[in-house]
Amino acid sequence: MSIKKSFIAPGLALLLLTNLHATDTFTIKNKTLKEAIEIISKKADIPYIVNSKLIEDKKAKNIENIKGLKETLKKLLEGTNLSSTIENDTIFIKEKNTTKLEKSSLGEVNIVENIYNTTETSNSYTITNMNSATKMNLSIKDTPQSISVLTNEQLNDIGVEYLEDITDIATGISYDKNNGSTPTFYSRGFEIKNFQVNGINRYMPNRGTAKAQDLSIYDRVEIVRGATGLLSGTGEPSATINLVRKKAYSKEFNSSISLETGSWDKYKTQIDLMSKLNDKGTIRGRLIASYEEENSFIDEIEEEKKVLFGTIEADLSDKTLLTLGSSYVNTRVDNSIRSLLPVTFSDGSKTTSLDRSTWLGSDWTYKDSTEKSHFIELEHYLNNDVKVHATYTHTNFSLPEKNTLVNGAVWGTLNQALNKNTGAGLVNFVQAYYPERETKTDSFDIYTSVPFELFNLEHEFLMGYSISKTKNYTEYAWNYDSPAINTYNNSRADEPNWVDFDTFDDSKVTQTGLYVASRLSLSDDLKVILGARLANYKEEGILRRNEIDLEYKNEIIPYAGIIYNINDIYSLYGSYTEIFQVQNLRNQEAKLLEPVEGVNYEIGAKASFLNNKLNTTLSLFRIEQDNIGQVDGVIQGTGERAYKAVEGSTSKGVEFEVAGDLTDSIQLLLGYSYFKLEDAQNNKMNTSNPNKQFKLNAKYYKDKFSIGGGVNWKSAAFEGDARQEAYLLANLFGEYNFTKNLSGQLNINNLFDKKYYSSVHSFGVNYGEPRSFNFKLKYTF
Repeated sequence: MSIKKSFIAPGLALLLLTNLHATDTFTIKNKTLKEAIEIISKKADIPYIVNSKLIEDKKAKNIENIKGLKETLKKLLEGTNLSSTIENDTIFIKEKNTTKLEKSSLGEVNIVENIYNTTETSNSYTITNMNSATKMNLSIKDTPQSISVLTNEQLNDIGVEYLEDITDIATGISYDKNNGSTPTFYSRGFEIKNFQVNGINRYMPNRGTAKAQDLSIYDRVEIVRGATGLLSGTGEPSATINLVRKKAYSKEFNSSISLETGSWDKYKTQIDLMSKLNDKGTIRGRLIASYEEENSFIDEIEEEKKVLFGTIEADLSDKTLLTLGSSYVNTRVDNSIRSLLPVTFSDGSKTTSLDRSTWLGSDWTYKDSTEKSHFIELEHYLNNDVKVHATYTHTNFSLPEKNTLVNGAVWGTLNQALNKNTGAGLVNFVQAYYPERETKTDSFDIYTSVPFELFNLEHEFLMGYSISKTKNYTEYAWNYDSPAINTYNNSRADEPNWVDFDTFDDSKVTQTGLYVASRLSLSDDLKVILGARLANYKEEGILRRNEIDLEYKNEIIPYAGIIYNINDIYSLYGSYTEIFQVQNLRNQEAKLLEPVEGVNYEIGAKASFLNNKLNTTLSLFRIEQDNIGQVDGVIQGTGERAYKAVEGSTSKGVEFEVAGDLTDSIQLLLGYSYFKLEDAQNNKMNTSNPNKQFKLNAKYYKDKFSIGGGVNWKSAAFEGDARQEAYLLANLFGEYNFTKNLSGQLNINNLFDKKYYSSVHSFGVNYGEPRSFNFKLKYTF
């Protein structure tokens, strides 16, 4: 017997698949019945199916050194009025005197999680376990930090296609296109600089195109707010965003093709092929390919994107899983821009009369970003559930580019130059050509986790080592002829003759880290996580035309967390993390600033309802930092920005999130965040970033259709003369299944066509997208 999709529907039961090794003896002590069944399923390396109501709030019988899976299940279920059978490598648990496929026994089963650790098959708005915070496979409730997991279901429903789109739904995350096209992400008032793919640090350039990070090859997005220096190597206090790749999980042919069309002449085709590659299904493969063309709401901009992703997974044994693959993402933007719109006209009036489609580029500009990545992962289980996991990743990112920067005739006079009546006054102040711009990164990480029992309590020890080497090379030419342009009639400067190419960047960064952590059970309900990272950082070469030689050795970054489970639903937590981040900023004397140092405190409460289908988190945080670089004129003898180190900055605030399945038909994602960021003199910092956000998205589904929508509210943001008052955006989406294989989905964003600034700076502003739609037709086979 096999379980087909026609049988599987959202409901009250669990299907848990794991890839741990089989064993001959089993011991269970001080567990709930659900926990006991999960442990047995994991050790036996086969899934189980049970109506969750049958095991809800029941304690398991203690058993010790029972031989054989069948005998273990029999002993465990004695006195429970439940029985078990094993068929087709699946454990079925049911009430006695019922057949396993009767709905009275199983109900409607819902896949929560599986052996391949993917949310694609869960159809849920939450996840059971994740390891982005500590590398330990913990539930959200048992992790002592504020966490968001954007599942595949959420990303598909809301139409999240690119990394920047996650800010529409992720709690406390915002972005800013401070050069007109490239997003910079923020959390808790600070820039997010820690990006990972499958838990490995990934170079994520903030100089790329706005849509360079395509999410079609990723299963989910895991976000850990606050410092994560234990695993990431730097204790950046904002957040860590971890992209988790899709996997080749299917042992049957399981594929789809989709066609999309949308606003501004968007056309996209994607095919997703997945199948076993041998008779037993121990080797599986997956291929994802997509092609997209799209214009922009800003005049003249045209974009083309190509994505190719392939992965193979092989069960080398019942204890060993090998994963390897490659990805290719190319994004070409023609007539690209690198400038914001002015805040005011030359007469001092606001530029709100400018159309959102106003383009300040030139018809010879472009950006052509390409990211190639190759990866291999090996996971092996030893006796007693000891796990060893190793990963190697090579990434090559290139971005040849020609661009212009628009300003007034004198640098820094953008807001006083544009004539409201004639459109004259602006110039292409700087024009640049980067024929070669490449970043290569090699990363390796290996760790082992060892569960052990002491004083009749379960504990876990983890130890690992990571190393990454990044090489940057940029060659460029500048032109300062400053030809005049006209905003109203699209009069633009011709491309100059490029001369005097020289080296802008030629640097190498090496980071290593040895990390250890222990999850210790002080009682059944009280657990602590203690850990530290021994970090080393070295950077040498040329950076922005300046020689650089930085080295920091044996920096210790400690981590501590505590979790108290009040009962099976509620828990309290607290965590402490230190901050250490190297910054490549120079003061007016061209001397490098010292690293940012500080501490991150967090306390909170979590709850998991409806058998872990609905998770809630309330967190309070306080971040204290020294040596934060802030703009301070220019470096002597150059036109480059200089920075000064600011002491005593403090960010404090609150975050609240609800994510998951309210009922069999209603799913919810709700988040609220607030922060207050000040320096030692109580001056507000980073006011261009809204310090309050509220986001709500919900879906109702029944039979063949689903409908949903959401709102995204942001508080006021300001800097200098630029200001954006608080505003609210709304979206709608709906999906209809025409047949079991064919579905159609419509998404409408910015439903009420709100005109607003998505970026607010004293030196310019950037409009957000007007109302738009996207329609997708998907066929599975």
